[in-house]
Amino acid sequence: ASAFRGASAPAVAAPPPLASLELAPARRPRRAGTATAAVGAAGALQEAALQLWEGYEGLLASPQALLVDTATGSSINALSDSIAQASEISWRNNEGTGSGRDFDEARVARYAAFGAVDATAGHFWFIALDDWLPTSGPGAADSSWSMFAGTALKVLADLAIYTPVWCALFLL
Repeated sequence: ASAFRGASAPAVAAPPPLASLELAPARRPRRAGTATAAVGAAGALQEAALQLWEGYEGLLASPQALLVDTATGSSINALSDSIAQASEISWRNNEGTGSGRDFDEARVARYAAFGAVDATAGHFWFIALDDWLPTSGPGAADSSWSMFAGTALKVLADLAIYTPVWCALFLL
């Protein structure tokens, strides 16, 4: 099989959907009233979050997986830099130093672009790792030890090959 399959999902067994995992039961309040409504709202919020996550997992298993990975990486990097800049500006204002740079939209755009490149590279890297070192599905051994060893080899390959390249590109 080719190490790069384009935008198709890797040929490995998908993890079970989150809804199939057993969740801890919501704590019941000792008194009825608004606390009961809060528990009901928390359960509804938890259910909505699970549905969103399952929808996201579905997109990752679709032919649009590369687009989803790229958009996710770009968005997370842009959001994280925006939060970092807002924190820096807030800290300067609270310290009374108020001087310095304002919010830098160009910096956010650079982080978003790097996130898109990183997510695209990561998408193909992890497909290649799954092809080279399968831990489930065809070509994988069926023992727990083999799965552990395969996962450990993937982590080591990621640390030895992908991470140094990622760090060098990030620092450029």
